[in-house]
Amino acid sequence: MKNVKIIYHVMLFVVVCSSLYFNYSCKKELQQTKNIALDSMMVNTDTAMQLETALQILSNEGPIEIERIAREVGREEAIKVMQEFAENFSNLTASDNED
Repeated sequence: MKNVKIIYHVMLFVVVCSSLYFNYSCKKELQQTKNIALDSMMVNTDTAMQLETALQILSNEGPIEIERIAREVGREEAIKVMQEFAENFSNLTASDNED
């Protein structure tokens, strides 16, 4: 009978120890998952704030920057057109002088 009691207590001890270890490992994994979730929320919040800042910058400075670039490109295109017109005009006057 004494051996059965010892086996019973050993088995009970093993069950309690395994239960405590399982509880500890679950708690550790839950804490790690919680930390990952919090990190993800911080990244999402940071990304949202950066997007909002970029949209504000675009809405405030976007039209001014677009106008500046458009003027520069327009000026270059106007110079190209005028040079082409001058070449065509000089070719036309040269061909008229030959006739």
